[in-house]
Amino acid sequence: MVSNSLSAIWLSEKFKRVNSVLARLSEFFPTVGDIYLADEEAYRKTEVLTENEINILLDKDTSVAQRIMNRCFATGIQIICYDDPRYPKRLKTIENPPPVLYCLGKFPDFNNGFSVSFVGARHMSPYGAEMCTNISSDIAISGGIVVSGLALGIDALATAATLAVGGVSAAIVAFGVDVVYPKTHKNLRLALLNSGGAIISEYAPGTPFHDLRFRERNRLFGGIANCTLIVEGRIGGGTSLTASLLKKQQKPMYVIPANVTQPNSALPLELMQSGVKPVANAYDIFVEHEQECFSTINMAKIREKPRVTVRNLTLRYSLGMRMPMEEYIDTFELYEKKNDKSWFRTVFSAAKKLTPKPKGEINFKPKLPELKKKVLAPTEQELRAISDLA
Repeated sequence: MVSNSLSAIWLSEKFKRVNSVLARLSEFFPTVGDIYLADEEAYRKTEVLTENEINILLDKDTSVAQRIMNRCFATGIQIICYDDPRYPKRLKTIENPPPVLYCLGKFPDFNNGFSVSFVGARHMSPYGAEMCTNISSDIAISGGIVVSGLALGIDALATAATLAVGGVSAAIVAFGVDVVYPKTHKNLRLALLNSGGAIISEYAPGTPFHDLRFRERNRLFGGIANCTLIVEGRIGGGTSLTASLLKKQQKPMYVIPANVTQPNSALPLELMQSGVKPVANAYDIFVEHEQECFSTINMAKIREKPRVTVRNLTLRYSLGMRMPMEEYIDTFELYEKKNDKSWFRTVFSAAKKLTPKPKGEINFKPKLPELKKKVLAPTEQELRAISDLA
């Protein structure tokens, strides 16, 4: 007898690329196990499959699926198949739901809890970082589930802010749950798992990252979370693609109004012009989902929230914050006004040690006179640090 979990893995491996076979067949077969046990006549009666899809389904070899299942059992990875009561109900409403989800950690109760997915720019501005930190931490301490992709930038910051207030966070990744990517998020990943969070993927353990898988993964944000918050982004980028998918899925989506003088404001501005509702805080989101939040969200706890800053999160979780050099300097000048002069040394040492240099995006070797002009009265130690970078 083939279990539903094994059948779900079998179906997922047979159709490596994202497709709607499961969604089409779920109308005719009660479980994924029934799909596996069906014969050619049963497949043809549905009249929703192509000839090639029927031929693929007639191959009943489960050896690959069994190896994956054995690996999950050996490494403590949970298997949440399409028929599992824990499988997010909203995920079943998208056009191409995955037959199986793999989970490392504690799988959140998406069906009864209130969750918000955070999507945004990798190269965020200080403004975007601050807004993301405030809203994600407010949602988390109120009892909400914060969902992200655990990528550089907004994703990592939303997760880190959630952990800082003792909240529940889930990361939906585009590779195997046992794969560490990016390497700079090793500490954040461990903290996420140790705090009772979860790393979730539709890809089998050991699957490496690939650009195409990130695009496939993005469709899951709208299916798993109650709503999605867009925090900065460029038109044509990954955030823009996710926003387009959410519109196609007709899933709730909100956007943080961005500074129009920044490059990352293009997407938020376009979304607001197309009718996406702007929000300024967690309360705006809770009001829009009052019925869903009634039993799980306690906004009074926001007043008890400890102070959470972008700087502290960067240091605590070794986040690889990839900002342009000018924004590092602007951020330093902001903290200098608050008499926090250690920020300059901190952010430059973190940038040098933890952040890889992307081609054509960040220049960590600015001209020394230009840097002196922007930073007021640097100390001798700071000048030596700058000279090392030059």
